[in-house]
Amino acid sequence: SSASLGEIRLGRHDTLTRQLNLGYGSDLTAEGEIKVVDGNFGAAAGRVLFQNFGSRVDTAVVYLSPSFGGFQVRALVAAGEGATARQQGLLLGYAAGPIKAGLSYEEYDDAPGGGGSAYNKVFTAGGSYNFGVATLGLGYQKTSDFGSNVAESGVINDVDAYNVGVLVPFGSFEFRAQYTHSK
Repeated sequence: SSASLGEIRLGRHDTLTRQLNLGYGSDLTAEGEIKVVDGNFGAAAGRVLFQNFGSRVDTAVVYLSPSFGGFQVRALVAAGEGATARQQGLLLGYAAGPIKAGLSYEEYDDAPGGGGSAYNKVFTAGGSYNFGVATLGLGYQKTSDFGSNVAESGVINDVDAYNVGVLVPFGSFEFRAQYTHSK
C-alpha cells in the first residue's frame, strides 16, 4: 500500500460489480443480487434480474488507485485455477459529498472444460444522491453472453436491467424501497 501509488490486495474479494452496486448506491436495498423468487409470469425461478457478478471471487489480485478528487480506479484479475473461469474487471468510481457514482465492467473467460471464449460480460452504471431527507439511487446493467454457467443456459443470453431505489432515514431506522426491471 502507498498513499501515492495505491494498494494491491490478494485473496478473496467482493466482485467489482458488487462493490459498485452496494458501495456507490445503485442497489439501495443492500439486497445484493436481485433474483426472481418464483417461476410465475413465465420467468425461471432464481433467474438473475440485476446481478452482482457473483458475490466474491477467490485467488484474486485487486488494485485500488489513490483517490484523485473523488475518483478511484479498481481493477481485478482472478486466475480461476481450472476450478472456475478466469475473471477480470475494471471499476471507475466517484464519491464526494452527497454524490456517489460508478461504472464497472467484468467478464468470465475460458470456462472450465475449455472453449476459451469470454462470457457473462456485465457492464453496470449506477449511483446515488443524498438529499439529506432521502437518498435516491439509480442503476443500469447490460449483460451479454449470459448463461454459460447457469442452469437455464440457452434460455436467455442478453439482459438489460435498471433499478430505481430510495432510502429514507427515520430516527434509528431506515426505510428502503426499490424497483427493478429486467428484460
